[in-house]
Amino acid sequence: MLRKNAHGNMQSGMSSKKYVIKPFRTHTQMGKKDAEKTWTILQKAITEIFNSNASALSFEELYRNAYNLVLHKHGELLYNGVQTEVENQLKKTGLELAKSAEPVLLEDLVDAWEYHCMTLTMIKDILMYMDRTFVQQWKKTPIYDMGLEKFRDQVVRHRKIKDRVRQQLLDNILKERNGEIIDRDIMRKTLSMLVKLGVNSIQVYQNDFENYFFLETKNFYSVEGIKNIGTDTCPEYLKKVERRLQEEKARSQHYLDSSSEKELLSLVEKELIEKHHKTLVECNTGCFDMFENKKLEDLQRMFRLFSRVPSTLKEVRDELIRYIKEDGEQLVKKEEDDRSALRFVRALLVQRDTYEEIVSQAFHDDKDFKKALKEAFEYVVNMNNKVPHFLTLYVDDLMRERAKKKGDISSDASSLDETLDKIITVFRHLQDKDIFESYHKELLAKRLLQKKRNFDSDFSSEIEERMISKLKAECGQQFTSKLEHMMNDMKISATLMSQYKEKMRETAIPGIDMKTIPLLEVHVLTTGSWPHPTTPDCIIPPYINAICDSYKTFYIKHYDGRKLTWQYNLGSAEVKAQFDDPLTLVVSTYQMLILLLFQDTDTLTYQTIADKTQIPTAELKRHLISLAAPKYKVFKKEPKGKAIAPEHTFTFNRGFKSKVKRVRIPLISSRSSKNALPSAPTEVPAEVEEDRKHLIEAAVVRIMKARKEMNNSNLIAEVIKQLESRFKPSPQNIKKRIEALLEREYIERDEKDRRLYRYVA
Repeated sequence: MLRKNAHGNMQSGMSSKKYVIKPFRTHTQMGKKDAEKTWTILQKAITEIFNSNASALSFEELYRNAYNLVLHKHGELLYNGVQTEVENQLKKTGLELAKSAEPVLLEDLVDAWEYHCMTLTMIKDILMYMDRTFVQQWKKTPIYDMGLEKFRDQVVRHRKIKDRVRQQLLDNILKERNGEIIDRDIMRKTLSMLVKLGVNSIQVYQNDFENYFFLETKNFYSVEGIKNIGTDTCPEYLKKVERRLQEEKARSQHYLDSSSEKELLSLVEKELIEKHHKTLVECNTGCFDMFENKKLEDLQRMFRLFSRVPSTLKEVRDELIRYIKEDGEQLVKKEEDDRSALRFVRALLVQRDTYEEIVSQAFHDDKDFKKALKEAFEYVVNMNNKVPHFLTLYVDDLMRERAKKKGDISSDASSLDETLDKIITVFRHLQDKDIFESYHKELLAKRLLQKKRNFDSDFSSEIEERMISKLKAECGQQFTSKLEHMMNDMKISATLMSQYKEKMRETAIPGIDMKTIPLLEVHVLTTGSWPHPTTPDCIIPPYINAICDSYKTFYIKHYDGRKLTWQYNLGSAEVKAQFDDPLTLVVSTYQMLILLLFQDTDTLTYQTIADKTQIPTAELKRHLISLAAPKYKVFKKEPKGKAIAPEHTFTFNRGFKSKVKRVRIPLISSRSSKNALPSAPTEVPAEVEEDRKHLIEAAVVRIMKARKEMNNSNLIAEVIKQLESRFKPSPQNIKKRIEALLEREYIERDEKDRRLYRYVA
C-alpha cells in the first residue's frame, strides 16, 4: 500500500525508493529501401494467402509491418501494392474460370467467390490499421471493398464469363418455370454475390442480371398469357395466374434479391392480368357466368388478382351492374305477366340476398362494389312504378301472417327483424317513397280495423310498431307521423272501450233490454291521420242507434268540444243467422244492415233494400253481390247474374250450409287468394300528387327564404336534393310550382334576368 508523507515522499512500509522518468526516444524514419523491403515481405504473404498457405504466416508480424509502413508515410506504396497484387491474383482466377464447362460454371464461380471472400478477410485484418487511417484520410476504397471491385472486374465481368453466367442463371429460371428442378442454393449464392459486388448498392445485380431477367420474364409471360387466354376458361386461366404469382413470389424469397420482388410481380400482373382483363370479364365463362352460377370461389380469386391492378376492377363492377340490371329486368318482365305481387317481392329479396352475398364474400364488402350494387339495384326497383304497391302488399301479407302467431314477439324477434330489414333495404332504393307510404297507410288501416278474432292484438301491434320504427329510422319523424297517430288512436280507443264497458255494466239504456243489446266495439279515428274520407249516413236500426248514441254521449263527456262522425263503411259485425243449420256470419256493417231487413221477411227487391238502408248505390250493389255469390250464397238473386236492377229480388237462403260454424263473407273486390295481385296503379295516386305539390312549394319557399335570390337551374337542383329522400320530383313539376308561387307572389322574377328569382318578404 502506497501513501504520501508530509514531505511528499512515497513510503511503502519503512523503506523508500526513487523513481526516474526518462525522456522518449526518437525513432529513425523508415527509408524507401526499407519500405520496399517490408512491402516485399507483405506481398509474399498475400501471395501465400491466395495460394492457401496462410497457416505458416505470422499475422502479428505482418500486421506490424503494415503498421510501420503506414506510420512512416508509405501508405500509398502499401495500398497500391495490395491493389496490384489482388488484381494479378484475380486475373489468374478469371482465366481458370473461363475454362469451366457450362454445367459447372456457376458452381466453380461460387467456390471462387467464397474463397476470395475468405482471402479478403485475412488481408483486411492484416491491413486494419491502414483502413482506419490512410484509407479514411485519403478517401480511398477500403481494402475489402476494393477486393470486391477487383473480383467483379477481373472475374465476374471477364469477357468469357459474364454472358455465360447470366445465360446460365436465366436458363435455370426458365427450366424452373417449366417445371424442372434446379439447384436453388447455387442460384441464391450466385445472385447474392452479384448484390455484394455492388458495394453498398445493387447496381451490379441490376446491370448484369436483373434487367435481362425482367426482359425474359416479360417475354415469357406475354407468350403464356396469349396462349392460355385462347384455350382456358376464365376460372382455369385465373388459377394459373394465381399459381404463377405464387411461384414468382417464392422465387424472390428463395434466391432473388428482395428488391426484385415488387417489379417482378408487377410484370407478371401486367402481362397476365392487365392485358387480358377485359377478355376475362366479358368471355362466356367470365363474370356474368360466375354471377349467374354463384361461383363465389372463382369470383374471390378474380377480385384478389384484379385488386393487384386496381384499374381492372372497373370492368368487373360494370359487369356486376349489367348482370343485376338484366336479372332484374327478367324478373319484372316475368312478374308483369304472372301478376303476383308476393312472389315478385320474394324473388326480389332473394335476388338482393344473392347480390349482397356476392359483394360480401367475393368482393369483401369493397366500397366501390357496394356502390355499384346500390346503383344497379336502385335501377331494378324503380324500373317498374308498381313496385311501391307490390312492396306494401308483401308487408301486408307478412303482418297478417305474423299476427296469427300468438305469443311473445321476442321468441321470433331475430327472424322478424331480419325480414323487416330486407324490406327496408328494398324500400331504401325506392325513389317514390311517398307512394309506398300512401299504400302502406291504407293497408295498415285495414289491418287495424279488420282484425280477425284469432289475431293477438298486442302481438300484432308490436309487429306494426317495429315496422314503423324502422321506417322512422330510415326517413325521419315526418314520414311516419300519421302511422304513429293511427297506432296511438287504436291504443286510446282500447282504453276508452274498457271504460265504456265498465260503465255499461252499471247503466241502463231507456227502452233497451240490456240482456239482448248488441256488443259494441268502437275505434275513434283522428281526421287527417287515417286515409278514409267521410261517407254519407245510412239508416241504422233504433236499438243499434241507441247503443251508438250512448257511446257518443260517453265520449263527449271525456272530450268536450270534439265531434264524432260514424264511418259505417269501415265497420264489421258478427250476425247469428237462423239457417236450417244456424251459423255466425262475419260481415261488414253494410252487410249487417242488409241482413237485418230479412228478420221479418224472406224476400225483398233491390229498390226496397236501397230505400230502407240508404247505403250509397255502388256500395249497396257490391255488398249484395257478395252475399249472393256462388261460394257464399246467403241470398238467392232473381234473375241470376251480376247486373242489378230496382225490380230484382233477393231471397234469404235458409238452406245455406258451411263446414265451419263461423263464416266470413268477403267483398267481391277483396283478393280471391292472398297471392293474386289487383291491378296496381300505373300513375301517382291523386292524394300523393296533391301532397307533392305542397312539398315542392314548401321546399322552394324554404330555399328562397334562406338564399334570398337564386337562378332557375340552381333552385331546381336544390329542390331535388331536399326532396329526393321522399320522392324525386321532375324539373317540369318544379317549374309548375315555381310559376304557382310567382302568381301568389311568394317569389318574384328579376326585371333584367328572367331566370333569376327573389324571395318576397
